[in-house]
Amino acid sequence: MTALERQVRTLATAVERLTKQNHDLEEQLKQKNATPNNQGADQEGTSADRRNQEGPQASNTPSKPERQNISIPSLAETTPPLVIAEMQAMKEQMEIMMNALKGRVSSDLNDLVNRTDSPFTATVNSYHLQMFQQMRIDRERLIPTNALLVGFDGSRVFPLGVVTLSVIVGDYPQQIARDVTFLVVDCSSAYNAILGRPTLNSWKAALSIEEHRTVTEPIEKLEEIPLDSSDPGRTTKIGTLANPTVRQELITFLRCNRDVFAWGHEDMLGIDPLVMVHRLNVSPAFPPIRQKKRVFAPERDRAMAEEVRKLQEASFIREIYYPDCLANVVMVKKVSRKWQMCMDFTDLNKAYPKDSYPLPRVDVLVDFTAQHQLLSFMDAFSGYNQIQMHEVDQEKTSFVTSQGLFCYKVMPFGLKNAGITYQRLMNKMFAQQIRRNV
Repeated sequence: MTALERQVRTLATAVERLTKQNHDLEEQLKQKNATPNNQGADQEGTSADRRNQEGPQASNTPSKPERQNISIPSLAETTPPLVIAEMQAMKEQMEIMMNALKGRVSSDLNDLVNRTDSPFTATVNSYHLQMFQQMRIDRERLIPTNALLVGFDGSRVFPLGVVTLSVIVGDYPQQIARDVTFLVVDCSSAYNAILGRPTLNSWKAALSIEEHRTVTEPIEKLEEIPLDSSDPGRTTKIGTLANPTVRQELITFLRCNRDVFAWGHEDMLGIDPLVMVHRLNVSPAFPPIRQKKRVFAPERDRAMAEEVRKLQEASFIREIYYPDCLANVVMVKKVSRKWQMCMDFTDLNKAYPKDSYPLPRVDVLVDFTAQHQLLSFMDAFSGYNQIQMHEVDQEKTSFVTSQGLFCYKVMPFGLKNAGITYQRLMNKMFAQQIRRNV
């Protein structure tokens, strides 16, 4: 259960408790006001019945003076005015608190939706009115809210209210039951209810997509355009839905800046070590470990030799002698059926601490794209390999192959802090553009 759901549930419970106290107070006042009058009426009725039963004998007895009807003042008349005023003030204060709590629920939901101006189907839990009616849920359970839901396309939906329902997910024994707060909306949708990311994250749910599902076609086709008239192979792709003016401006801009594109490793100048360099910070308490060389099948060994040759030509690795640390190579077949060479840095990663630099959340990055007309993806060519390894730590990345012993001069894949170093570089490079146009 998320913090917002817990808060809404607590506030809803407080509203119900105050409503019950208010109702009980009114009932007590009515009972106390009615009790004296009822007692007087009972006494009068009992005296009349007794006189009827005595009959003629009552005429021989000396007559007694008839009992006069004495009006007993009610509780409201005998209660001091100060007490009545205090009770009325308490009642008014409870009503004010109830309205404030309801307004606080609405304000919190409004802040949640408008905080990122993101599609409500991804940020909050939504429940559609048709399903709400089919389940025959009491309409009084809806708590009013003034939250405004805004989608990617700018459409706006005003919820009818919020309701907390019990949800059971999964099959026994891997099953959880939670109370989830939904926004009830009256709009068309292919789903009866939608669970937002905060709820799924609180459940630690892992979403999976079946392999046999039909892949959705992209809503916009891409067009390949040449950037260099002297080399037809140097091209890039842009969308086809932009208006002609924007399309021509974009093509002109890309062609004027074609020098920033890297078409091969020889076009990569690399990052100046003064700007960013990767350090391992290995603890002296961990002794160096040399892994025993693994034996590979001939097919994998040939693919390994080809990868080593490419890395040497790109000056990403260098040969090394008498290393203290030594890692093995792991050959993995990619989707394209080609072999990829990876490094087993399991022992090395245990010898230095984890960098706590914060990484961006994917869902937040997606939310930032809302209300922007154009979306551009930049693929850094061998991005990790453009960052230099610190000279002291280069030999710690040594690995063994059939062709010899080598170590990395650039930051390789497989180091546990490599992604964080790359994120530091991106934040430093685009410091002026992040959250503005990046």
